Amino acid sequence: GLTSLGNKADTVGGKFQKFNGLLRGLGGAIAAAGIGRILGNASEVAAGFETETRLLEQGLRNVGAGTGELERLQGVADKLGKATLFNEEDFRQGFGLLTSFGNIGTQNYEKVATAAANVAQVSGTDVSSAFMQLAKALNDPVAGLSALSRSGIQFTDQQKEMIKGMVESGDVIGAQTMILKELEAQY
Repeated sequence: GLTSLGNKADTVGGKFQKFNGLLRGLGGAIAAAGIGRILGNASEVAAGFETETRLLEQGLRNVGAGTGELERLQGVADKLGKATLFNEEDFRQGFGLLTSFGNIGTQNYEKVATAAANVAQVSGTDVSSAFMQLAKALNDPVAGLSALSRSGIQFTDQQKEMIKGMVESGDVIGAQTMILKELEAQY
């Protein structure tokens, strides 16, 4: 009697140990899969960051930006990513977009990014759409005023005439500055 009970207990105990080992093995596999997924996501993020950085660096070279602009703009993207509803990646991509518009000076990128975040937040759109809208407007300030006004960003007739006069006299940067100041005032 006692011997057969002991043998059954040994058998049940052995099966429990095997089951426990299987659970630990499964737990390890699940944990490894989770870690693998986390590492995979981290490597995708790192690859995305590297790609965005290269594109931004190339774009800055194309517009003749000075040395140190890449690092400055990455710092701005980080700062704005922490201070707004949008993330750092949105701003890095926005800066990359701005480099495809030759008339926008890199000295204005931070102001454009801040305005884009404000416009996007108030209008309920995404920041990349706001970047595109502002980039088009700043690249061609006279035509851009009409597009901005259709989006609810208003300029007085006097401001429109001043901007038109600046562009006609070759002061595109002055016109851009005026538009950015008005965006800052409205938002």
